Amino acid sequence: MIRVVVMAAGQATRMGTDKLALAWHGATVLGYVVHEALDALAESGLNGELVVIARKPSAAYLSSSEHALFTKNKGEWRLLPAPVPLAQTIKTGLEGVSDDVVGIAFLPGDQVGVNSPVLARLIKNFAHTEPDALVPVAGTVPGSPVFFHRKLIPELSSLSGEQGGKTILKNYERKLKTYQVNSDFFTDLDTPEEYNKFKKV
Repeated sequence: MIRVVVMAAGQATRMGTDKLALAWHGATVLGYVVHEALDALAESGLNGELVVIARKPSAAYLSSSEHALFTKNKGEWRLLPAPVPLAQTIKTGLEGVSDDVVGIAFLPGDQVGVNSPVLARLIKNFAHTEPDALVPVAGTVPGSPVFFHRKLIPELSSLSGEQGGKTILKNYERKLKTYQVNSDFFTDLDTPEEYNKFKKV
């Protein structure tokens, strides 16, 4: 089983507003990412689970029909209403990991370039090869979501402050696997200019 953790508890200070609630392709930014993640888990044909970590309740981002689909697929919405360090968000995503979970992927909630077919292929590739870590790359540029084998859960749990997965990847450079994707898969939204640019594409 693969757990996909959508990281949506950031403050988005550069956007000046809650970017995850902005309109995106008939949904909100976060609603779109959640939908693509759910579709990817279904398309992979493997057992999987989706955990969303957000600052606000799901009603702020998902329509009633989207929430019904999220619930039907046993998605879990975890609230972190107050700002916390990155390491704490990661730990929240790791809570309750069962023995059936062989890997955990961390996907930014504003990564609007994500699409279910590519994400499904990443999920299947990790499940079939079980590397210590699987990193999508565009050329030589790494991006998200990064998949970590469950054996690295203790190290992920020991992170502190603003330390993230990159801290751990440095220790496993020879044991991690890469998977080529197009650079637009990594598209995310940090500023109003980026939002206005990409929403027209």
